[in-house]
Amino acid sequence: MLAERLAAGGPLSEAESVRVHAALMLSDIEGWTLRVDQLSGIGPEGLDELGSALNAYFIQLAKIVYSHGGDVLSGTGDAFLCCWLARDADGLAEATARAAQAALAFQASANEQPDPGGRRLRTRIGIAAGELHITTAGGVNGRWELLPLGTPLTDVAAAEKGAPPGGVAAAASAWEQLAGHAEGVELAQSGLVALTAPPPQAHRVTLPERDLDVSAEALAPFVPAPVRGWPAGSGVEWLAELRRVTVVMVSLIDTGGGWARRIELSRLAMRTFQEAIARFEGASKPGIDNKGLTLSGVFGLPPRATRTIPSAPCASRLR
Repeated sequence: MLAERLAAGGPLSEAESVRVHAALMLSDIEGWTLRVDQLSGIGPEGLDELGSALNAYFIQLAKIVYSHGGDVLSGTGDAFLCCWLARDADGLAEATARAAQAALAFQASANEQPDPGGRRLRTRIGIAAGELHITTAGGVNGRWELLPLGTPLTDVAAAEKGAPPGGVAAAASAWEQLAGHAEGVELAQSGLVALTAPPPQAHRVTLPERDLDVSAEALAPFVPAPVRGWPAGSGVEWLAELRRVTVVMVSLIDTGGGWARRIELSRLAMRTFQEAIARFEGASKPGIDNKGLTLSGVFGLPPRATRTIPSAPCASRLR
């Protein structure tokens, strides 16, 4: 999505917004926080195992999502938000079918997924569909973020929370598009449907080839500074570094109103947060999981910090 925008229109100079129809898929690893606590207690070896496992998990997820015509919009810890754009409202059934096929295909690949600590990872997945507003926000020191806003985000979060471990739950907005093509079982009185069989492959259309020429310079404003500074070379699968950091998190509460006002407030919040974190030499990034939209600020990361500079005073001054 972002690559198509940059390839077509060049670098951003101001905030932009577009309204689209799309299907969403939100995944979350069951018991990941407990797994992190257990393995991090082992020391660097445990953290290394966690990093390697999450990287392998993400690669498997991304392969399946992209092979079904979707995009990975964001990753927040162990939660990943993926999107299938529809050409218009009439194309929403096709986009939702692809999302459902991808979700069930990922769950079917569970035996290929990593098992940190000797236990296989289990994932909850929710899907939803509808109208989204995709906006760019921030712009402080040339750093931009892509923020999706809309009712489907609330729907997909509720669906992921209600999904059984190892299963896929469709919100009412998604089941409306899937009924008659997929099979499922209602989950009590939640309004969710647990998918048991995907839409047939014949329901899919041939995916277009995506060959976009986007320069590293055009993408750089969307990449956090700590990541841009890492010397990733050819053949490198993943990079990790053990540091002491201080983290500040802010949850954005939906105050209602029309979407024009919501977009304006979200942009204002993102820019204000970026300014505050940058003032004390931290790095910021938004994230989306089943708790909604959050903004995270981290102190103690390069290029503005070294291993010997404490980060806690920065956070206390921020308060």
